[in-house]
Amino acid sequence: MSLRLTVAAMLGAALVLPASAEQARKSDRPPARAAKPAIRPPVPRPPNILDILEAMPPAQRERVLQNLPPERRQRLIKRLEQFDSLPPQERQRLQQQLNAFRQLPPDQQQATRELFREFNQLPPDRRRMISQEIRRLLRMDEPDRRARMDSEQYRNLYSAEERKILERRLALMQTP
Repeated sequence: MSLRLTVAAMLGAALVLPASAEQARKSDRPPARAAKPAIRPPVPRPPNILDILEAMPPAQRERVLQNLPPERRQRLIKRLEQFDSLPPQERQRLQQQLNAFRQLPPDQQQATRELFREFNQLPPDRRRMISQEIRRLLRMDEPDRRARMDSEQYRNLYSAEERKILERRLALMQTP
């Protein structure tokens, strides 16, 4: 038994202690660290009123809504009804998008809000067309995407304002 303990102690020492003076000198230096990409910790955000209301039982939700100004109450009721009427998969997708948005730094959140404000001012048929184009461009690799966006056909298909929206939306969607 004591032989086993001695062998185990020697093996443990061999693994922990440096085998030479050169290794001893190296171990005095702090280990070189590989460069890591900067990872931002999630910024704590206050809960969204829609999230809070959605989690409440209907009776409690009604009491809270009664205390809000009429215009705000109506807007929230309309949004809650829209959300409640969605299929479960769509609700989950929207929740995931909202959570991803909340993880963005404030400047990117603001840029996203401005972009969608501009996007929503476009006529519905143009919004649909631009959404399809975004999906098409995201499926392409960078050289093909650049070639598409530099093409005459692309310039003729979208106005300068729409091309700007497309470029900004692509940039936001590709930001890590």
